[in-house]
Amino acid sequence: MLLTGFDSAAAASALGSRVPAMCEHYTATVGGKTYRYTVKESTVGGIGRQARVLNVTTAGYPADEIWSIVYQGAGFVGAVTVAGPNASEVAVRELGRQAYSYAAKSLA
Repeated sequence: MLLTGFDSAAAASALGSRVPAMCEHYTATVGGKTYRYTVKESTVGGIGRQARVLNVTTAGYPADEIWSIVYQGAGFVGAVTVAGPNASEVAVRELGRQAYSYAAKSLA
């Protein structure tokens, strides 16, 4: 996903904020079964002006990992999400670097 013409102040505010503590752990019921989710995030250097990586895991369900990275460039914000049995922080960071590089060259 790529958004262009994005307000820099809004992007900086969104990327500068952390997931609220009350949202780091939550539950959802699907088909009568309740699952517990954990959300972890961290800042990332070397990708755009700002970047954050987010990981969502599910307890009690053999689900795949979900990793996302959101980054800000000059006049755009982009995001990459990787899900599946081979999803990892290393994979999403590499794809994020590639996506940012492509967007920065294409939108320059």
